[in-house]
Amino acid sequence: GHPWNSRMCALYILQSYFYRTLYPAVFYVAFESSLSGAGKTTATRIVTNLCKDGFMIGGLTAPYLERKMDAGGTPGIDEVDALPADLKAVVEKALRHGYEHGAVAGKVDDDGKGRKKPREFSIFCPKAYNFRGKVEDALLTRTYPIQMAHSGIGPSRIATNCTLGNLEGATAMKITAAMVAEWQARQKDAQAAIDAADLSELEAS
Repeated sequence: GHPWNSRMCALYILQSYFYRTLYPAVFYVAFESSLSGAGKTTATRIVTNLCKDGFMIGGLTAPYLERKMDAGGTPGIDEVDALPADLKAVVEKALRHGYEHGAVAGKVDDDGKGRKKPREFSIFCPKAYNFRGKVEDALLTRTYPIQMAHSGIGPSRIATNCTLGNLEGATAMKITAAMVAEWQARQKDAQAAIDAADLSELEAS
């Protein structure tokens, strides 16, 4: 695969840990191929599993998907063009508008007292997805597309070879995972220091 494929996958994963507070916009990655067994689903799953709160869209309902994105989840979407109609409408809306900070989906919810109240769900988040064919032109301005190829050796191996760029891709993923782990450890240490300072202040008073 192209050497930039693995680097862009690594950058995509990294942004999922910081985008909510730092990024005015995010980019997507898309795996495309008209061939069956080219590894699109496997590649989408690998990248999504390495993201912060990554989850694959499978048997989800449309309202659940919106709430997952609102809570900060990073979705992986398999075969956008083959989704059920109701879920496809939500996914396409999220893909078209959910790359900019502040993008929301508006809904009317029951407040439990028989009254309807408007509510907004954030759809701003990175998204990895795949198509059976080519990525739609409207999405190319916010997507890094990766063309998958059938090598005849099985989808899992293909995903590793074509998408993550063999050894370089594996190294990029390991580096990304190490960076994320280090950041999480620092966040934990910082929070522990804050808690200790708060406790000392409380004891002093």
